[in-house]
Amino acid sequence: TVVLQFQVPKDAPPPAGKLRVDYIKPESPNSYTPEEHLAIKDGRATFTVPVPTKIGYQSTNETLGYFIRDTNEIAVPAGTEPFVLTVPAVPAGALHGTVLKPDGKPFTEDAYIATVIIERPKEFNESFLNRGTFDCRDGTGKFMISPIPLGGKYRLVASAGPRIAVSEELTLDAAHPIQRADLTFAEGVSFGGVVKGPDGKP
Repeated sequence: TVVLQFQVPKDAPPPAGKLRVDYIKPESPNSYTPEEHLAIKDGRATFTVPVPTKIGYQSTNETLGYFIRDTNEIAVPAGTEPFVLTVPAVPAGALHGTVLKPDGKPFTEDAYIATVIIERPKEFNESFLNRGTFDCRDGTGKFMISPIPLGGKYRLVASAGPRIAVSEELTLDAAHPIQRADLTFAEGVSFGGVVKGPDGKP
């Protein structure tokens, strides 16, 4: 049994939501097997793995209130007692909103939301750069990107084919951990032309 015990700032509430966990099975020693997203209860997540093995964990869009650094290659030895790991949890917030068409209706085609870091938060690591892409093909146009470390400035960029919409700068801090930014694509126009080579021919 592996127990991930989350360490939070003094007097802060524990994390909530779910966490992703991966581990190596004896029959597949060269690859990690993803575990179902684990529920965090009372500030800890508990799961069972075959031993000896290696495990990894990372936060997901379902990890609420905190950013947890992606960690892997943790050796879990054989034994009968629970293997307890202390996991630092950094207070975090979220960015949410709706992607809209030029007429103000929800955008219902393929669209993706990326988080651009304008000013890095104090608690930052490169794995965060891989987060923040959101597929909003469910027809509502709504999105939520979480967890995002507090203490930073961000900008959201929505893209759909040639269309791009950019938000204002958004600051996430203890006073404003959740910010909303709706993104509206501009009305496009059609244009045509001819691509020619150096000799002037098409």
